[in-house]
Amino acid sequence: MNLNSNVLIDFNEPVVQYVDTAIHLYKKVDTLWVNEPFLFRQRQNELMEYELLAEWRPGVEYRLNIDSAAFVGLYGLHTKQQETRLKFKGLDQYSTLYLTIQNSRPSYVVQLLSNGEKVARQQRVEKGQADFYFLSPSTYHIRIFNDRNGNGIWDTGLYEDKESAEEVYYFPGRIDTRANWDYTQEWDPTLLPIEGQKPDDIKKQKSTTKERKSKNAER
Repeated sequence: MNLNSNVLIDFNEPVVQYVDTAIHLYKKVDTLWVNEPFLFRQRQNELMEYELLAEWRPGVEYRLNIDSAAFVGLYGLHTKQQETRLKFKGLDQYSTLYLTIQNSRPSYVVQLLSNGEKVARQQRVEKGQADFYFLSPSTYHIRIFNDRNGNGIWDTGLYEDKESAEEVYYFPGRIDTRANWDYTQEWDPTLLPIEGQKPDDIKKQKSTTKERKSKNAER
């Protein structure tokens, strides 16, 4: 598993009851299994998805034990006893990106994009800096939106209130990361006109996706 991910548990029906003490997380230290603190909660706006959060360590093995009848569903079904082994990648399998934003604003939010415009990671710029740790080796594009209302998502604006869409800036190139490498990049998002900033390879990927959907619809 990746260090920046959490354990997700999906159910086939809404959960009406669960017992916290029936969930156990252990960390392997040498040859011993020791208790590891964790947080278990329902995912926001999801009726049948829960997540387990912990301070995952690189290269460490964990064991998740769930006692029988720990969860009871809407129709009276309950879960069976389960044990799951988890192991997280070592530090040498990740890369790090140190991004310096020139002429930055406190309202800027940086997004790393993969596979076109899919958001892989996101964080707010602090003092002109946005650092991304534990990145899986891949090709990334960088996008910034000016989060004027501070809600953490890009808003299209409201015509009736005469509010324009939040500004979006694209880094002119791409970042190709490799395992066990650190990358440093400076960028002034206001240097080029905002209308022509989107890289051509993102446009091509989007165009290819539309063509594929169109062909599937024809079939």
